[in-house]
Amino acid sequence: MMIDEEFVVPSFRDISKIKIQQIDYDSIYITNADSLYLDSKSISLIYLGHKTANHFIISDSLLPVYSKYNDSHIPNFSFSVKVCPDTLFYYFTLRFVLFNSSFYDLDTFFVMCKYPYSSAETFLLWQDLNSIIGSPSVQDFAISDSLFFYHPFGADGLYQYDILTKENVQLMMYDSGDFFAFDSNYIFVDIAHSSIYKYQLLNSSYSEIINYHANVETRDYDIAGIAADQGILYVTTYNYILDKYDYKGNLLEKGSYPFQTSSLTKYENKLYGIIGQNIMVYDLDKQIALKSKAGPAKNITSIKIIDKNLYFSDYNRRYIGKVPLAEFLDDI
Repeated sequence: MMIDEEFVVPSFRDISKIKIQQIDYDSIYITNADSLYLDSKSISLIYLGHKTANHFIISDSLLPVYSKYNDSHIPNFSFSVKVCPDTLFYYFTLRFVLFNSSFYDLDTFFVMCKYPYSSAETFLLWQDLNSIIGSPSVQDFAISDSLFFYHPFGADGLYQYDILTKENVQLMMYDSGDFFAFDSNYIFVDIAHSSIYKYQLLNSSYSEIINYHANVETRDYDIAGIAADQGILYVTTYNYILDKYDYKGNLLEKGSYPFQTSSLTKYENKLYGIIGQNIMVYDLDKQIALKSKAGPAKNITSIKIIDKNLYFSDYNRRYIGKVPLAEFLDDI
């Protein structure tokens, strides 16, 4: 191939100007940045792939399409990439082949947590928890300063992880139950979907305060979510029920709930729960459903609103992430 007389070898700094956008839960779009200016049409071919210990494995390739900007040349290119649903850190290599047959490798990665909220980020990885063998991910969680409380999937009970010291301890063992709620000194734990135990952090004691299956009227109720705030315990069931209790387990109010959501969190007198990939919003004052929001992950298991952030657990990618409320609540 004849080399352009104006051929100039670009610097690695020039070539490394790329842009990555997550366009779906499992898809990204890799393109040249608007500022990728070259002195000549020096790139002849671009490969997309990944590296193993000894090989570069190609998954796609293309010829750049050049456009002119003043005295510079812009090598326009784009790759659409489908990423495995379990992959959190997508590592890839762009190999830029030059007209003189030399090449540059741009080795980089993208964190698959930016759709549909571009400001989302990881907070804690499952591997950071010294995870329980056999449990795939976090089912429910709560955060208080440097303490991360969590219930893994399966019969593994309730744990406390100190983010600063990395200490991981089991607080309570139980065989069945999905959700819990935290407020100050108390953790309210769903046991077998039918009863709620109150765990006291100050003295590590716990006792049953609510038992749905003990009463004929409520024996068919299964707990679908728990939230605790300012002395009131909010409990939803899969029977479209919303009950309010005090922290001693006394029933304060019984009402209806329009969703069959899983998980529950409360913020500014609204309840947020999960249905599939969506987060449903219920206004406690008006007692009406508001506009639903797309979830921050394809398979979210739990959500909590804490300190102006929506925290969430991603089952497939096995991490806890967070989204600023300013973006999440943008149009509610």
